[in-house]
Amino acid sequence: MTKKDYVLIAGAIRGSRESLSYAPVNKGERDIAVDTVQATIGLALQRDNPRFNYERFLQACGVESN
Repeated sequence: MTKKDYVLIAGAIRGSRESLSYAPVNKGERDIAVDTVQATIGLALQRDNPRFNYERFLQACGVESN
């Protein structure tokens, strides 16, 4: 996979996070669901490419850093 693919995937996750903000579900439940998906995908991409930057991916997915 290429950086372009990673950016596309992260953008889709970010879009899901944003569009689900309007869904009639508990915010905590929504966040857990999206976080689980992004972590699962991010870890799979990291296994595929040792140079993959997991933290950068999370930021691109819309995860706010503390």
